[in-house]
Amino acid sequence: MIRDEGNTTIDVGEGDRAFVEQMILTYGTERSLQAQGLAPAFAIESVVIEAGPTYFDDAVVRVGDGISAATTELGRRDTAGYATAPK
Repeated sequence: MIRDEGNTTIDVGEGDRAFVEQMILTYGTERSLQAQGLAPAFAIESVVIEAGPTYFDDAVVRVGDGISAATTELGRRDTAGYATAPK
């Protein structure tokens, strides 16, 4: 979609990677909040990322890199709760 809008500044694969990585990290935070009863429950069941034929292979690699980086970061996170007072 970024190329459809005429943007050539942001690399398609890097843009997709950044989106996926940050979405996973944000969702990890959200799931922790849900587990502690600090946020309403919901689940993301699927995500679709579009890339045209010219950018597809690179996007697949970069998105995979983003998933790996997010997974590593989630493993490093402190597991302590966000709140100490009972809800």
